[in-house]
Amino acid sequence: MRTSLFYLIGFVAALLVLECILQLIPVNSGLRKLPTSTTSPNFRFVPDQRYVYSYGWALDNARSGKINSEGFNNSKIMQDGSQVLLVGDSYIESLMLDYPDTVQGQLDISLGGGVYAAASSGNGLADSLQLVREFVPKIHPKSVIIFIEAQDVSTLLDTASRGHSYFQIQDGHVSVAHTPYQESKAKQMLMHSALVRYVFYSLKFPDWVSGKLSTLRAASKHSGKDEPDLKSSRNKYAKYYFDEIKKLSEKYNFRPIFLVDADHQRIYKDSKQNIGWQSGDREWILQNIAEGEFAVVDLHPSFNEFWKLRREKFDFLPMDGHWNQAGHGIAARELLRILPAYR
Repeated sequence: MRTSLFYLIGFVAALLVLECILQLIPVNSGLRKLPTSTTSPNFRFVPDQRYVYSYGWALDNARSGKINSEGFNNSKIMQDGSQVLLVGDSYIESLMLDYPDTVQGQLDISLGGGVYAAASSGNGLADSLQLVREFVPKIHPKSVIIFIEAQDVSTLLDTASRGHSYFQIQDGHVSVAHTPYQESKAKQMLMHSALVRYVFYSLKFPDWVSGKLSTLRAASKHSGKDEPDLKSSRNKYAKYYFDEIKKLSEKYNFRPIFLVDADHQRIYKDSKQNIGWQSGDREWILQNIAEGEFAVVDLHPSFNEFWKLRREKFDFLPMDGHWNQAGHGIAARELLRILPAYR
């Protein structure tokens, strides 16, 4: 009994020492999020909060930043009469970069202002549609750039995680549904601990657990459905999505531009087959964009050329697949080839 008590005291003491050490180094602070609902579906952070960002167990790429008053990172406050609205996920949100290094920051400088970004980690195609629906009527951009990456396509049939939207078919009709988010009081309290944040954000233990659970849910959801049924649903979702974007562009007189990410692993491994994207997904989404006669910037050729010429990475792999400063610079350069024609 006494030995067990000593073990317990030693364990608690070790945790306290570890907590004190972690409080002194740049452990990811995490970001508090606003509640979402069907009437307010767009995921965003609590406005004006400061944060510390770092990645992985070694706390790589540590930096600090501040969320703007609209709840987004790396964007100026939106104003009406804008030139560009850029929507997307964590690639555009870019917690790991300063604003001047991001694609929106570089476009803003090159175009003389009027470039705004609305992006949050975990956003998918349904979320990008909701963002366009919310912000285009407010700021009337001349162009809307919609970022698409591998996960946007591979998870198109899945129910969204908390705080995000997804497509569904009811009575034969496609619509957008939402999974509400409400931050718990317990989480707010626990996140004061640097040790908890280290396990949560740096070691990503909850992400590992949720990933396993989502895989099981997806398998359960799609089990019993034939492959033709799944393909039919995906095609219906894509048609609905692109039709809605086209309707909005005609109503509010903006030009949609789709920014499609490269297959990073395929480039680095010099492969002809998809590796980072699921087989056929890039070709499928690019075909849908082409059929809708939308403007598109496919980053694969540009990233591939950059890697072959300079042997410099355009992302933070092997730990983090998000673009680095070079990747954002290439994206901005390729977009500028199209944007002047739209001004």
